[in-house]
Amino acid sequence: MVTMSADSIFQKMGEIMKTDENLDGEEGVFQFKIGNGSNWTVDLAKKSVEKGVDINAGATFTMTDEVFTNLMTGKLDPMAAFMNQSLQFDGDMGLAMKLQTLTGSLQDHMSKL
Repeated sequence: MVTMSADSIFQKMGEIMKTDENLDGEEGVFQFKIGNGSNWTVDLAKKSVEKGVDINAGATFTMTDEVFTNLMTGKLDPMAAFMNQSLQFDGDMGLAMKLQTLTGSLQDHMSKL
């Protein structure tokens, strides 16, 4: 398996989300702040991933590149990351719970990268 950075996973995530039926009907905007200085916005309703900050994001997650990569490839459970404080959260807790849906939906694809 090739080691990937958070930035490369976000780019691939954008491609996957466009056709992922598991995300149909989901709504919410996530902001990801990655320790390497990058910021990404994931919009579930639009099935889009864009580099940058969205001030209207309902949930903001802050973590290292390594933690993000491990979450998206299934090596780390989002709840475990939150409990051990390697994943920081601010915003709507209900929306934050959808992170588990997002990661679960994408892990199969990401594990093949």
